[in-house]
Amino acid sequence: MVVVVLSKAEHLSGNVATARRICAMVPGSIHVGCCPSLLADTLALLREHQAHALIAIHALHGGSVAVASGLPFALVLGGTDVNEEGWVLDEQHTMAAAVARARCALPFDLSRIKILFASCVLVLSGGAAPGLTTNQT
Repeated sequence: MVVVVLSKAEHLSGNVATARRICAMVPGSIHVGCCPSLLADTLALLREHQAHALIAIHALHGGSVAVASGLPFALVLGGTDVNEEGWVLDEQHTMAAAVARARCALPFDLSRIKILFASCVLVLSGGAAPGLTTNQT
């Protein structure tokens, strides 16, 4: 069984460091840097590695690719997805889809993640979470 750990395609980021730690603990796992704007290329890499399951780091970046892949995945949350992007309404929809489709989620900070999950429930049900902003001007 091939497990691919997805993180942002940046060489010096906390997400990459987390991905490397996870790969060290999961035998036979592979780290793939992903970029949602290069979705077709990332999906091709997943097919090339014959991935069976994913561990997606970051609800927006790794989560959006994981949802598009159709593969079962776990979601690791705790950085900018919770602290920054989690409060931007435009990105909330993408993250809500990742949270809804994930088999499980591993949050680093339960106090912030409860608020994010509650917001995701509101977004998925067609509501708007209070206090969220949009990128649109």
